[in-house]
Amino acid sequence: MFLAVSDGMMVLFVVLFGHAIRRRARELGFDGVAGLMASAYGRRAAGWAMLASSFIILVPYVAIQIRGIAVFLGRAFPDLLAPWQWAALIVGLMLVFSEIGGFKAIVFADAIQGLALLLILWAIAGACLMVSGG
Repeated sequence: MFLAVSDGMMVLFVVLFGHAIRRRARELGFDGVAGLMASAYGRRAAGWAMLASSFIILVPYVAIQIRGIAVFLGRAFPDLLAPWQWAALIVGLMLVFSEIGGFKAIVFADAIQGLALLLILWAIAGACLMVSGG
């Protein structure tokens, strides 16, 4: 339920406000999202609010994904590691990947995963429509 609501709100924000934010960013000179909000509203509190809201949304979002994968791996390989050990290993690998590849590597990986997910979703939707008769 959390993932559905958070992803839905993220898409809604991008679609409804993305163009206006992009235009405003060009006018002000982009200084990160928090810097953009602080410049747009003339208050540093707006930048801090944006930063805080990003953490409030993203930390549980990432934690739920890590926990889900760790539980899956714990059940798939019960004799290898406990779920908390899988989670610690995943976080460690994420930190190493971030350190070696940098933020650009994370952005590219997310873009490739998002495109793959979209294509697979379209394939599934098409198959469901064919099976159900259109």
